Amino acid sequence: MRPYRLSLFKVLSNKQKELLNIELALNAKYNDQGKIKELSLKKEGNQYSLDSSDGLWNMEEYGLNVDLGLSLTNACILYGSDGIANGDSEISMVVTWKSSSSKERGVFNPQSIKNINDAQVMSFSNEFARNTFHGVIELNVQLVLTKPGTPSEITLNNTQGVIIGDIEKLFINVDGSGSLFPIININDKEKPLWQIKMDFADPTQDLFVDTFKIILNTAHKDYVFIDLSNNEKCCNRLIIEIIQQSIIALLSKLLNENYLINLENIDYQEGSVLQVAKYMIDTKEFDVSSIESIIDSVSRYFDKRGVW
Repeated sequence: MRPYRLSLFKVLSNKQKELLNIELALNAKYNDQGKIKELSLKKEGNQYSLDSSDGLWNMEEYGLNVDLGLSLTNACILYGSDGIANGDSEISMVVTWKSSSSKERGVFNPQSIKNINDAQVMSFSNEFARNTFHGVIELNVQLVLTKPGTPSEITLNNTQGVIIGDIEKLFINVDGSGSLFPIININDKEKPLWQIKMDFADPTQDLFVDTFKIILNTAHKDYVFIDLSNNEKCCNRLIIEIIQQSIIALLSKLLNENYLINLENIDYQEGSVLQVAKYMIDTKEFDVSSIESIIDSVSRYFDKRGVW
């Protein structure tokens, strides 16, 4: 079972979070010789992948600008004796970011939340420099007490800088490829057309985008059939088959290591290998009771849908 966490002060409850009616909208763009161009985002749960309309964008050459829009209502429920902070204190929405690959982290511009019932709209933006980041950038949206108020009740938070609520975590794969599966290219005439690399030690904690990769070999004679830039020879069915077999391999490994038993009672980190696997199982209705059922249900899904 998941550990029970005891807090000495009031923190954001699930009910309060629901009443806030929080909505998030992520947008991405880049600067191409003075021209601002939009990037398309593909979303699966809280995982995002990026691609440009012409397929030429990459993080190394162009970098990335991220805009996160957030709206909420009923913020007054956060303040006062029935809330989580004193009525004259200041609560802010804070978006932090980190990149495990570059070992860097930072914070977007914090936005103060007014003690009112009306709708409030906030905008967060940040520029990620070119030739610096790869893999995944994690965004963590939280409520923080940024200004103490007049103490009224001992159960209310009144310490500046304390985190009083977790809102959402978003994971942006900046390696491009237009796929939610991290894909890297190699050039090796001795290697097969494609491979899967799974180097996670703890799937409950290790991030999916950092530890699971599909490796495509551009030196292979058949690469032309999976090269998305080759409109004439690219075979969509072959690409789908690679994704299908990758999912089967991932779920089979997790099943063999007993991570898919009592999945609801396992504590895992957002964006982890296990969280992504659970999302696939829940939304695609994969049967993971045995290796045979995994192969059958994943194959039937792709045969029926033809797309991921």
